[in-house]
Amino acid sequence: MTGGPSWGSLHLMDFKNLLAKVRPHARTIGVAAAVLLVGLSLLSFRCNPMVDRKNVQGLVLEVEVEGIVPPEGGPPQARVLLAVVDTFQVRILLPPPVPHPGHFIPLIAENYRKGNVEYLLDLEKWQAEGPQ
Repeated sequence: MTGGPSWGSLHLMDFKNLLAKVRPHARTIGVAAAVLLVGLSLLSFRCNPMVDRKNVQGLVLEVEVEGIVPPEGGPPQARVLLAVVDTFQVRILLPPPVPHPGHFIPLIAENYRKGNVEYLLDLEKWQAEGPQ
C-alpha cells in the first residue's frame, strides 16, 4: 500500500487527531445510536420473560468430548449429548464426574413466554448426587 500510513502503524495521537476532526453532532449521533441499541436489547429480554421453571432429567446419549478446560479455570469438563422431555436433544458441559451413556443428569428447564426452553445443569443436585 502506498500513499499513507496503514492502520497497523497508527499511533494513539493519530486516533486523537482523527476524533478531533469528527464533527461534534456526528459523535452525538453515534453515541445516541449506541444507547438506542443497548436499550432495544434490554427490551427484548424483558419482552420474553421466564414463565416457568421446573426440574427435569436428561438421559445421557453420548459423551462427545472429555477434558475441556474452561476459560475461567477449574476442573476439566465433558461435553455431553442429552435427550430431554419432548424428544429434544441438548449439549451441555458437565464438571466431573463424567457420566456414561444411560445415566440421568439433573437439569432445570426454564420456559419462556415466546415458547423457547433453556436447559441448565442443576449444579446443586449434580454435586450432591452425581449421575444416576
